[in-house]
Amino acid sequence: MGEFHSPKSASGAPKWGRCAGSIALEQRMKDEGYEDSGSDYADEGTAAHTLGATCLQLRKQAMDFLGEVIPVGDKTFTVDREMAVAVQEYVDAIWEIGADDHLIEERVSFDAWVPGNSGTLDHAAFKDGHVWIDDYKHGAGVPVDAVGNEQLVLYGAGVIETYDFAYEMHTFHLRIHQPRAAGMTEWVLTRAELLAHADSLREKANRCDAPDAPLVPGSKQCQFCKAAPRCPARVAELLTVMVGGCEVPDLTVADVDLLSVEQLSKVMTYFEAVDKFMKKARNFAQAEIEAGRGFPGWKVIEGDSRRKWKDEEAAKLDFAALGFERKEYIKESLIGITDATKLLPKVDRENFLATHTEKPKGAPKLVQDSHPAPAMTSVGDMLDSFDNDL
Repeated sequence: MGEFHSPKSASGAPKWGRCAGSIALEQRMKDEGYEDSGSDYADEGTAAHTLGATCLQLRKQAMDFLGEVIPVGDKTFTVDREMAVAVQEYVDAIWEIGADDHLIEERVSFDAWVPGNSGTLDHAAFKDGHVWIDDYKHGAGVPVDAVGNEQLVLYGAGVIETYDFAYEMHTFHLRIHQPRAAGMTEWVLTRAELLAHADSLREKANRCDAPDAPLVPGSKQCQFCKAAPRCPARVAELLTVMVGGCEVPDLTVADVDLLSVEQLSKVMTYFEAVDKFMKKARNFAQAEIEAGRGFPGWKVIEGDSRRKWKDEEAAKLDFAALGFERKEYIKESLIGITDATKLLPKVDRENFLATHTEKPKGAPKLVQDSHPAPAMTSVGDMLDSFDNDL
């Protein structure tokens, strides 16, 4: 089981910066014995971060580590082609800066803005008064934008607090690298603009300590809040969406408590119906877009897909040609690509996988227009994607 991190961490700033009451509510969850167990997705992201840092520190390519095993807690993750390709995009973007001075996995203090707190940078670089702050996100599901990103603001402030004596800093390039979702996004700020945003976060951090810190539900702050399932303000907001016509009540930590298990059980009865309705609504909206009629505020993008063998029989022949025994590459059927990556020697691996694997287009996926991924360009693209899945 994992543990709660610092309640005012940089990564948590999008939550506590918008909902000051979230910290107290999460603490109540912790007091009741709840522990954050994390997820395989988060642990895989940690493994990808480790790979990226290693590539930067050793000046190596991510493909050099195909098949290597990275431990994360009590789990292990094998560097496969998908991870290596994604991490290499991040590494390439770092070296394109052309800077001589880099910080890799360095801890910086932003105590002047959030007392007692610090954070670990994925990367920072300095060149001619310009500062690049880079954060790698391995997740493919939820796109993260650099513009307005509170975590990056605190990292930038931390670089000033920790390294102002060593470097000239007048322009900050705050960047999120998310190759499997949104690609790279960038927010360029002057030093004065960055510090103004950091000062605003100082005020928000102070509000979290007030006994009447308000609960302010919303998509960003609730997304990774550990107390969201039992937050009365969030439930009130969702119920308001269901019944309509009334405003969300002004709930605060001072006058509400966690929902009881019994209360949550009753609420879930309603939400189950909402969930079924939303699935039908999303299917209808996607069908309207795919038919060419459109649906206001929404679009269809290419979803995720997994790499597969192009021709299993041809791959088997080449495994045999490389001298492998049949039992090594045939289980009940041809082994999976991850196992093949481990099995193949580095000298043959890249060419073999390039020859025998492919990544088909992902199925069309309905998202809001604000999603940074490009819309599929035509109904024909969507039909082609469906044909590839048949």
